[in-house]
Amino acid sequence: MIRLWHPMRDPHHCSYRLLTLLIVAPKNRIQIAKLSFLDLFFLFPHYLRDIKVPTEVVSRKKSLRLPHKKDSFVYLPDVRLVYRELQHFQKVAIDRLVARNILSRDEYQNQTASLNLDALPVALNTKIDERISLNSDLLSYIVNDIGSIPIDGTGSLLRQMKLELGGRLR
Repeated sequence: MIRLWHPMRDPHHCSYRLLTLLIVAPKNRIQIAKLSFLDLFFLFPHYLRDIKVPTEVVSRKKSLRLPHKKDSFVYLPDVRLVYRELQHFQKVAIDRLVARNILSRDEYQNQTASLNLDALPVALNTKIDERISLNSDLLSYIVNDIGSIPIDGTGSLLRQMKLELGGRLR
């Protein structure tokens, strides 16, 4: 049996993705619950097709030419399973970033990821900047447009992704 590496199951790659999203974010901070969703969309952009966005954002969404699920390299089960499994690696990545003081410990206790740019190694920051320049449109769409959609409530990310069942996250 051949096992393939996938970034979903790599906490180091998850740290890299989370830092990329935080650098693009306004004031370099995002609620941890929202960051978790944004990471899911950055890792699997075809899930963005399932999100209903305001009419002023539809043209930006179309211009991204998002991939289709059927064109994915790997078979992906239901989004609920993917999200649940991904949360484990996100938790490990965030805890490591907090331990290294790359994310603020005080903000973390308030359920917010706040980037400390001074603690970010220069070489890593350079690599992240390269990735941002390659994916600037997608990252801007994910962080600014999708990030503006509330997590809970009518039309929320939880409901649109069918992650909320009976009022609880499953």
